[in-house]
Amino acid sequence: MDIRNIFGKKASPPIEGEPQIKRIVLRGPNGKFIGKKKPWPGKPPILKSSTFSGIPIRRFYTRNKCFFCIEDVVALTGAPDIKEYLKQIKSKNKELQKDWKKMIEKFDYQAEDKTELLECAEAENILKIVLALDKSLPGPFSRWLRETAQKIPA
Repeated sequence: MDIRNIFGKKASPPIEGEPQIKRIVLRGPNGKFIGKKKPWPGKPPILKSSTFSGIPIRRFYTRNKCFFCIEDVVALTGAPDIKEYLKQIKSKNKELQKDWKKMIEKFDYQAEDKTELLECAEAENILKIVLALDKSLPGPFSRWLRETAQKIPA
């Protein structure tokens, strides 16, 4: 069996004594590529859910930090289309738009029959997003957010 490169041509045999580079592709759950920004190299995050004013908010725990699902927090405002509402907020607030990629972490979430990628943020970044929202959230939300973020499961 001969070795062929990506163009279909025969590859030259390796030179004796030259170190060979092995390329290892790291894959996460469901075979997805794990990039450099993924927060867990080995151990997957712990998923918990809690409710605030009757709306469930998903939390992910990894590296002794708590990340809240941004879509769930925006759902507290009662916006009909959450993703569109988030796009509007980011386009209005330039500072939020500039820091967005630094603020969020993406986590795989296994729903009933599909896997979706959720954008999550830590408590202080969630508060920045809440302040940028046009609709005001209840005052106890920031207190609940800090208390919930401190409860890290074992």
